[in-house]
Amino acid sequence: MLRSDCTVPELGRALEEKGADVLDLPLTERIEGDLRRFQPDTIVTGLCPNAPYRTLRVLHSLESVIQRPLVLLLTTDTHYEMLGPYMEAGVDDVVHPPHSASAILLRRYVQLHGPGKFDSDDAFQREMRLGSLLIDVPRRQVTGDGEELELSGREFELLLQLVEAEGDVVSRTELMSEIWGAESGSEAVLDATVHRLRRKLDRAGKEGARVTTVRGVGYQLDMESGDPLN
Repeated sequence: MLRSDCTVPELGRALEEKGADVLDLPLTERIEGDLRRFQPDTIVTGLCPNAPYRTLRVLHSLESVIQRPLVLLLTTDTHYEMLGPYMEAGVDDVVHPPHSASAILLRRYVQLHGPGKFDSDDAFQREMRLGSLLIDVPRRQVTGDGEELELSGREFELLLQLVEAEGDVVSRTELMSEIWGAESGSEAVLDATVHRLRRKLDRAGKEGARVTTVRGVGYQLDMESGDPLN
């Protein structure tokens, strides 16, 4: 995967921690030789807030070279009607903030495997049960005793990050990077999200998963109430 400029450095590190092989290069006309030499399976670039059309100009100049899926990271003020010229320049998919590594790798998977193959892959036919909770990962739904928990996108991402850690402590820094990505945020926002998630899990029943605080480090999920199901 190639990650170009106008994306935060922390995003590259988060992608690598998720198992991606990341090559960092600036998005300029001079990148043509590197694209031919390294042949990345996916190209991820962002819109520069101060010069959004520079990205468009460079993409047009590289149309004949870019033969792999191209994912564009949008800014918070991007209007959908602005995307037409970028799609014509070769953009295959877009990711709206927050730019988490998980969201980008999901879009990469969809682009690489094409229509029809996404739903048939065993890795994405995934449900996890924790006590009375059933977590449907592809549909981003959580149910407890047959009733759906109305989790926000970030509450679901928080729960998923803790579940995938399999009981290990996840640091506050890692959670901020994975869930909020390039967006500015504070640890107070993380604490508030944890509080809301705890309250909703409590309403799911005594057998639901519990989020515990490891003071000075981060959070972990009590895994004793259930095991993931593949």
